[in-house]
Amino acid sequence: MLQSDTAQLVGLFVESIFYGIYLVTFGYCLQALFRKPYGWKHSSEINFASVFVALSLFFVGTINLALAFYRIQDVQQFAFNTTASVAEYVGQPWVNIVKEATMNFQVLIADGALTYRCWEVYGRRWKFVLLPIVLWLGALADTVCVLWANSRFLHSSDIGSNLQHLMGLTWTIFWVTTIVLNVYATGMIVIRICRVNNINCPSAHCESIGFERHANKKPTKFKEVIRIVIDSGLIYTTTSLVVVISLVTASTSYFITTSADMIVIGIAFNLINIRVAKARARDAITPSVTETKAPAILEFNHDLSLAVHQSQPSVNSLSGVHVEMSDTHLAKTIV
Repeated sequence: MLQSDTAQLVGLFVESIFYGIYLVTFGYCLQALFRKPYGWKHSSEINFASVFVALSLFFVGTINLALAFYRIQDVQQFAFNTTASVAEYVGQPWVNIVKEATMNFQVLIADGALTYRCWEVYGRRWKFVLLPIVLWLGALADTVCVLWANSRFLHSSDIGSNLQHLMGLTWTIFWVTTIVLNVYATGMIVIRICRVNNINCPSAHCESIGFERHANKKPTKFKEVIRIVIDSGLIYTTTSLVVVISLVTASTSYFITTSADMIVIGIAFNLINIRVAKARARDAITPSVTETKAPAILEFNHDLSLAVHQSQPSVNSLSGVHVEMSDTHLAKTIV
């Protein structure tokens, strides 16, 4: 098992690498949120909820990385000024409290965004997001309790083994909660898209969503949206599962796994926005040659019911090609 100071240093190294990758995806994510293939988006076209989440994840992640640098510097300064062992020195208490707070807030922001997406995809019907909301509130309460306990013993040199065990258990519950929320919400979104695909595209003309591929049927754009949602969900859930394993085993690798997960959360969110925007841009410049009749348009009405009706396809005013509004609407909901 790595000593505490070594694990912190490795965690900083890992977090810095992922942060560099994150900055690239963050730049492309902002481009996807503010621009379209032929210019800047009008204010009415910008999804400000996604902008808020993207900026929040950026600022919280940056603060966490800065605190990681400060903690390593503090450990090195402690080693320079004392002859005591620094193997188990984890830095100043207030730094650890704020760093843990940013970690939890990062998770809460991402989970809240995923719950909001699930709510939107299901036509803003609350019964489909009751479980994610309860889990999110539980994670929030867990965060408040942990931060209160840490601040309560801020100036205590020994908080007791029982309290340490209780706090470790609380952290484990927090991460298990976020894993369950992600699996449930992602699965519900995928199920909804599959149902919408079956309604929007008759089986005689389109390939159904499944493992079997039909050569005489065209693949639907909904399959690409499903891949995007599942890919980002797997990235987030896998890293969170690794964090849980490090907590259960009471390993100092917790410093490494949480540092990686802190940034991976933002990367997963950015990838959804980037890939969906890329798919929408490709659809906007690619004419549809397989549809011979007006496509079905899906509307999530304010009465929370899904209406499917026939209408003429819209025409992009600049490219002069048909755009399938049902796919565009769904992509905008996901983003």
